[in-house]
Amino acid sequence: MMSKRILIVNWGTLGSNYAFEVAKAKGLEIFLATSPHYPPWVGKIVPRERMIFTNTYDSEKLITDVAAFIHKKKIHFEAVTTFFEMNIVQTADLAYLLGYPFVSPRSARKTSGNKLLMRIACEEKSIPTPRFMVFNKKKDGFAALKKIGVPAVLKPVKSGHSFGTLFIDKVDKNTFYKLLKRAKDQLDSNADEWMRYYNLYKKDFLIEEYVEGPVLSVDGLVQDKRVMICGISKFDMSPTPLFIQEAVTIPADLKQTTKEECFKYPQKVVSALELDN
Repeated sequence: MMSKRILIVNWGTLGSNYAFEVAKAKGLEIFLATSPHYPPWVGKIVPRERMIFTNTYDSEKLITDVAAFIHKKKIHFEAVTTFFEMNIVQTADLAYLLGYPFVSPRSARKTSGNKLLMRIACEEKSIPTPRFMVFNKKKDGFAALKKIGVPAVLKPVKSGHSFGTLFIDKVDKNTFYKLLKRAKDQLDSNADEWMRYYNLYKKDFLIEEYVEGPVLSVDGLVQDKRVMICGISKFDMSPTPLFIQEAVTIPADLKQTTKEECFKYPQKVVSALELDN
């Protein structure tokens, strides 16, 4: 019996080796779309002849290189996926074009590619969300801050791992301009491969209303529109103005009534974002 072939887009982060090892243990023939710069553990799991060297942050380049590889090798994949959040959008574009089930490109952009689109999707479905405004010029950003008021949050439209996200506690032009420069410097200082792609959009920011309270993550699976909750985590955050996750409690120590509310809320969000799987 021929083993099933699976194409994974990007190796992700250091913790992704677990997913690769499980896939290999299940007898899957793993192919990988990646840049030539990958850690040694990747090479121990995926032979070089099964690697497609490309730019995983450019949908057109990724699609072209994968299509050329498929045509040359005369092979078919049973599935296309990724274990890396920063490549959800590109993987969605690739899977959609090649006819594989995955998150739709429309949903991918609202969930993983663009914080503005996520906010708009929730707002349109009357899901409680912080008041926000978008800007790409610092004078417009200060005008937005005056309208939203303080406390507020400065946040890049496209970023990850809290880079460029800062707390604002007063409406002062000089202070705001300094915080905006600090946020952009954070984006510039990130040497990660994915950030070079996101830096194309580093002028686009949100001013959001700051909502005080614990930071919770409700985790689960979506299959055929069915939302299955696995659990709730609680994050301990760093002191402001930064928003860095310093510790996590699993499971979160919450009252049953709070848990029930936490279970209801993501189902509404999943529906608003049109996540089928």
